[in-house]
Amino acid sequence: MRRMRVRGVLVSPDTVRLHQPLPLPDGSEVEVLAESPLARGSLPLMLATLEAIHARLEAAGHRPPTPEEVLERIEAERASWEKEMQENGETHLLG
Repeated sequence: MRRMRVRGVLVSPDTVRLHQPLPLPDGSEVEVLAESPLARGSLPLMLATLEAIHARLEAAGHRPPTPEEVLERIEAERASWEKEMQENGETHLLG
């Protein structure tokens, strides 16, 4: 049995309108696999999306920075701001 993937819209409980025709003769038996949609803006949708993103990143070999690396980057950025402000003769307003 050959697998094909075609999307469609459920127009009634027992009718699916496909976005493109299937190259099968009339009367062919097909199996329909439906994904249960999550509400737009829902917490489960956000968590599922983040999980999928993290899985793709991990599969690509991405390693997230450690908390120490993040702090190091933040401090380096702050230091660059301080240096730029000193070079421009500006005063620091936060401390």
